[in-house]
Amino acid sequence: MRLLLLPDVAELEAPRAYLTTTATRLMIDHVRRRKIEQAYLQATASIHADAYANSPEQCQEAIEALDAVVQLLEGLSDKARRAFLLSRLEGLPHAEIALQLGVSKSSVKQYIAGAMMHCYAVVHGEAGTKALAGSR
Repeated sequence: MRLLLLPDVAELEAPRAYLTTTATRLMIDHVRRRKIEQAYLQATASIHADAYANSPEQCQEAIEALDAVVQLLEGLSDKARRAFLLSRLEGLPHAEIALQLGVSKSSVKQYIAGAMMHCYAVVHGEAGTKALAGSR
């Protein structure tokens, strides 16, 4: 972008040096930005540390939520469950999930879509699933 913003690129006496200097400065800017982000995150974490202290009630709510997720995913095949969790919890792309499960990317897509349909059916019942399938 910086190269495109120059008034006349042809007048550069040392284009290689210009590119090297520009790249170096961009890296320095990037490192500075990362340091500022880290400092901000650390400051925010220390300020709000008390707000995130887990009370017994919060622990119980977390256990209940996890139990609900386990019940929601019951009935899925192992690969479908793992693909869904790797996608939603770990944020892994389909290609990486496919490598971990030893299947194709299209299989991963099918596993995740099936898991979503399963979850929808558990939450909304069979009538909701039929309505969803009919809207396609």
